[in-house]
Amino acid sequence: MAPLKILVLTLNTAALPLVHPAVTERVAAQAEAIAAGGYDVVGLQEVWLKRDENVFRRKAGLAHAYAGSSGFPVSAGLMILSRWPFAQTEERVFSVLRPSWLKISNGEPLARKGVLRARVATPGGPLDVYASHLLSNYGEGTSYMGLRTAELFELAEFVLERSSTTPYVILADLNAGRGTRDFDLFMDLLGARDACRKGDAELCGDRRRGGERIDFVLLPPGAPHAVARSLRRPHSREDSAAALVRP
Repeated sequence: MAPLKILVLTLNTAALPLVHPAVTERVAAQAEAIAAGGYDVVGLQEVWLKRDENVFRRKAGLAHAYAGSSGFPVSAGLMILSRWPFAQTEERVFSVLRPSWLKISNGEPLARKGVLRARVATPGGPLDVYASHLLSNYGEGTSYMGLRTAELFELAEFVLERSSTTPYVILADLNAGRGTRDFDLFMDLLGARDACRKGDAELCGDRRRGGERIDFVLLPPGAPHAVARSLRRPHSREDSAAALVRP
């Protein structure tokens, strides 16, 4: 039997009211673009409100959805959509210290950074899907690299623990680009491969943050896979990466 091909997408929806413009309209457009794109598995970040979560449930064209918890502080804003049912789901909120409340203006002290895992029952067998979002820097005056490195360590340990015998795909906004110290440490710990990179070529989405991509589709070491083509981002204002993979 030929390996199962799965079309995956990671998307930072940038759906924070009062900060990002026209959130209601853009979330609807994103959901409709996901439905039109024929994706099998999608990892979303920054779906902050229940109303927007429900839009993705109704309009994204994927039958199964799992969202992170809500409440105070602000939710993790994470969501996994899938064509196939979930055999298991779980959420891990990172245990490291939050940014100082003195930095409340950038909103990061409120967010519950963490990771969702959903074991998807694909026709080719189980696939662990991870959606995650890490701390971002805010100019030269506010760097969270130390805390983000701790989050990356916790994420790597979580993946290695849960998926030691199961193929996985990580769909994440790491807020760290290739070649940065925290990203390199994470890849060394996990041993994962970037599905959106072939040699020096970028195969997925557009680059952001001054030329570096911070959104990743990551696969286990040694897993057969293929990136078939670059895919148009479902909305031009957001960070995303998409790939056709064989887990």
